Amino acid sequence: MTVHHITPGKSDLNFGKAINDVIEFLPDEDWICLRDIDTLPLHHRVFFKQCEEIAESGKYDLVSCMTNRLGVKYQLHDGLLSDNFNIKHHLSIAHERYNKYGSTVDEAPGNIAGVMMLFSKKTWEDVGRFKEGGVQVDGSFLDYHFSSTVQKIGGKIGIAKGIYLFHTYREWENNVRFGYEHLLK
Repeated sequence: MTVHHITPGKSDLNFGKAINDVIEFLPDEDWICLRDIDTLPLHHRVFFKQCEEIAESGKYDLVSCMTNRLGVKYQLHDGLLSDNFNIKHHLSIAHERYNKYGSTVDEAPGNIAGVMMLFSKKTWEDVGRFKEGGVQVDGSFLDYHFSSTVQKIGGKIGIAKGIYLFHTYREWENNVRFGYEHLLK
């Protein structure tokens, strides 16, 4: 099982095109772990293995992770937004979550955030690729378009409870659901 780990970007901020340009040339049977550039897998010795185990299980078409800062509450550790930027604190959370959950994936209660998206090239093709444009296209974020389309075509979406990524996500704001203008310029 091959999982390609990518964090694509473009200076013109056409993130959809950047993602598609990388995935297009990957082998058809491979998987992709797409991560935001402002993330850090803290239990890196097992992170890659966890992604492979989840992909090999074939139980989910799209999987995300747990994190410290995000607008989707059910992907936050303990359901809470963290303003703690002490990396040692987050290292202990990553190890704790791995020790408790390993590569366990629970079904997501709704769409997932694109802090990390693990999916097969086949899923990408079935969805019709990522919408091209900035982080927001047609009034919604790229990850929302992708995740909701996976659901519409009958795909199964999950959250890897034992994968915890540190995310600097809008570290200057308390309300992380707003303030994305810097990604649109």
